[in-house]
Amino acid sequence: MATIKIKRGQSANLPSLNLQAGEPAFTLDTGKLYVGDGTQKVLINPNIGAGEITDANIGNRTIDQGIAATVSNTGTITQLFSFLAKIIKGIIGKANWYDAPVKTLEGLNTDVSNHAGNSIVHVTAGDKSNWGDKYTKTEIDNKFSTLETNIDWKESVGSFSDIATTYPTPEDGWTVNVKDTDYTYRYSGSQWIAISANAIPKATGSVDGLMAKEDKSKLDGVAAGANNYTHPASHVATMITQSATHRFVSDTEKATWSGKAELNSPEFSGTPKAPTPSTEDNSTRIATTAYVRSLGYIPASGAIDGGSF
Repeated sequence: MATIKIKRGQSANLPSLNLQAGEPAFTLDTGKLYVGDGTQKVLINPNIGAGEITDANIGNRTIDQGIAATVSNTGTITQLFSFLAKIIKGIIGKANWYDAPVKTLEGLNTDVSNHAGNSIVHVTAGDKSNWGDKYTKTEIDNKFSTLETNIDWKESVGSFSDIATTYPTPEDGWTVNVKDTDYTYRYSGSQWIAISANAIPKATGSVDGLMAKEDKSKLDGVAAGANNYTHPASHVATMITQSATHRFVSDTEKATWSGKAELNSPEFSGTPKAPTPSTEDNSTRIATTAYVRSLGYIPASGAIDGGSF
């Protein structure tokens, strides 16, 4: 079986060695494997110890401060630095993790310590002035106590007649509720007057009072200005409905009818005409001139001519 050997030699001779792209070479004394990339020799198995890694070996890396991966203690160098940058950016609240914060931790610690030890800066001067213009708890309690002593509202009674028994000497303004009707009354100085809404009767045509919900709904349905109506002085004929006993006639129709002869003893003018009856007719029909001539009557201007042979 054939043996394939790659280019090989001592590491001392490596600087003068030119490798084509993809061409391998092996140093026998150091056991290093190189591959040419067309311009230089790339070391494939550096075999560098843990304490021998340098920046040149690592090369440049770019931090991703917006890394989506969950922050962890484990990852590549780029991931670990990206995790740190992401946390720092969140702490300082800046656009970039490397932007200078408004305050350093030491400065914030100093401010907090000073603030905690100085009660004046906890509120503004305006706050102190506003809070100073208030009643104290004791003052409020005293005012409520006075109000409860002087209040005009009295404990409710069972019926209206019980008011006089329970409060025989009322003062002007005293107010009491009656349980059986749920009416509220106030003493006017001379009598108890119902003041609650449910004690007011519904209005009628002669008594003032509350409006019923049905009346309110009816009023809501009336158009604005509906009672502001003025009847017109005249109406157009087209808005009036005609009937068999009541109809309109035009001036033309009236003129036509006025020119007609009466049925009883009519008087004709011009050249009136009538149908010519037959010669055998013996009725009350009008005899026309044609009818008369058909019977053989000769007009005054006529003559009888026997003719010639």
